Amino acid sequence: MVLEDKGDKGLYGHWNQLKQLKKKYPNLKVVISLGGWTWSKHFSDAALPANREAFVKSCVDAYIKGNVPDKNGKVVPGLAAGVFDGFDIDWEYPGSAGNDGNVVREEDTPNYTALLAEFRKQIDAVQPGLLLTIATPAASSKSEKIELEKVIPSLNWINLMTYDFTGPWSATTGHHATLIGGAKDRVSVDSTVDEYLSRGVPANKIVLGVPFYGYGWTVNSLDNNGLYQPAIAKAKGPLEAGSAPYSYLKTLPGTVHRDEKTRAVWKVNGKDVWVYDDVQLLKEKIAFVKKKKLGGIMAWELSQDSADAELVDTIYQGLIKK
Repeated sequence: MVLEDKGDKGLYGHWNQLKQLKKKYPNLKVVISLGGWTWSKHFSDAALPANREAFVKSCVDAYIKGNVPDKNGKVVPGLAAGVFDGFDIDWEYPGSAGNDGNVVREEDTPNYTALLAEFRKQIDAVQPGLLLTIATPAASSKSEKIELEKVIPSLNWINLMTYDFTGPWSATTGHHATLIGGAKDRVSVDSTVDEYLSRGVPANKIVLGVPFYGYGWTVNSLDNNGLYQPAIAKAKGPLEAGSAPYSYLKTLPGTVHRDEKTRAVWKVNGKDVWVYDDVQLLKEKIAFVKKKKLGGIMAWELSQDSADAELVDTIYQGLIKK
């Protein structure tokens, strides 16, 4: 059922709906994510010394101070104040290639450190206690371009993107979010967390990322139950080839396999091989978070959960409910 958006003192749309949600749940914190895989092209430009202060100010003016246009296009000071409680900076990736066409410079590394310090400075000047977080890569070839020990003082926590280790772009099938690294896995959750810890990141500032989706390939050979086999095509998904939400994979016919060492799970449906996280694996990752005393779990993304929010409820039951 879609309800009419009646507005709140001139604020309409998604931002007003967030405002109403926060009125209903006063302890809810909402942060705006800047960047992402498809929106990081010009982060390198924004982080340059000549642009950094003005870029951050524009973000703070709009998202924190709430100086945004009304429905008539006139900027109204404070119209959206209080909707957002901070920023999540999702630059993919400083000093490393991401999506095709992204601007990459060697000086991205120190500029990223300075950019985060500028965000912290400006949001603290508006309201101490506002949140500043970052989304960071699992692969060491990319995380090594981030000065973790220098950015930590600016941040409330780090969201580890511990997924997409393999995917439809890979020539062979493989796990995309395996908990424990096996002989044929280049990246794993445990090795990524250990690396961040070894570089001085406090455990309680590490938030583990989990996927609410899976990746699939079509193969000729079902040797090793289809794992680490050459792919001949992307498996047919409900919306796009090679990708599917947990809600779809949960009910997809097929045989579920589990690796006793890596704890990874996958499903074979005919000649299609799908890798994903199920409830059992998610519980094991929750246990891992508790053992390592990490700051929590984040997920990409909510709409891919089952209709009864099975994965979200598993996280809630395992980490939050007393």
